[in-house]
Amino acid sequence: MDGTEVMANASGERTFDMAGLEKLLERTEKAIAELEAQNEGGEDLPPARLPPALTRAEHLQEQVRAAMKRLTQRRGPAKVNLTDGDAHFVKGRSGIVPGYNAQAVVSPLRAEPARVGGSFIIAAH
Repeated sequence: MDGTEVMANASGERTFDMAGLEKLLERTEKAIAELEAQNEGGEDLPPARLPPALTRAEHLQEQVRAAMKRLTQRRGPAKVNLTDGDAHFVKGRSGIVPGYNAQAVVSPLRAEPARVGGSFIIAAH
């Protein structure tokens, strides 16, 4: 059995605790309100599609609410990454980064210990 740290495809800057998520949610709500106010002015017809900035802000708001829910339901680390909710901070070659501690268990292909051969992965996590 052996393990290794594997970097996640996620930025450490998108890892938040509950207080950070609350601040980010507040900022997204403010940004959404400002963008909606810009669309409501005048007698112009409403746009056929939501502006990209508003769509991104609403998507981020959904991510933050889902992350807050995960933190309240989860035992263990009090932080969550918005890009990859399963990643946690691990020490790797590049320093402390979001990642995973991958584990593998192997068994020899042949029962004779004198022969050096290959191994067969029997479990991974």
